[in-house]
Amino acid sequence: MTAAAFFAIIEEADGPGPAAKTGRPDAAPGRLFRTDKTFFVPKDEIVGNDYDLSINKYKQTEYEAVEYPPTVEIMTKLDEIEMEIGPEMEALRNLLGL
Repeated sequence: MTAAAFFAIIEEADGPGPAAKTGRPDAAPGRLFRTDKTFFVPKDEIVGNDYDLSINKYKQTEYEAVEYPPTVEIMTKLDEIEMEIGPEMEALRNLLGL
């Protein structure tokens, strides 16, 4: 397999790489963010990390806080659902002769 074929497969699976995002094959490192799926890392930084190419060394992950309803509200909703299911389960048992 040639390198061009390999990168064509990768691009098909993952979408366009950093060069395609910027529209230039020599895209500058500052034009992509480390939260993007693909991004550039300066050589000096890679050398400073003893050539460690682990993605987690360079990628930044943004977390969004998730707010959930109060536990009492969740439990009340579960109780309501359970009360709806009860008669239907009994009807199913009767149909199955259990």
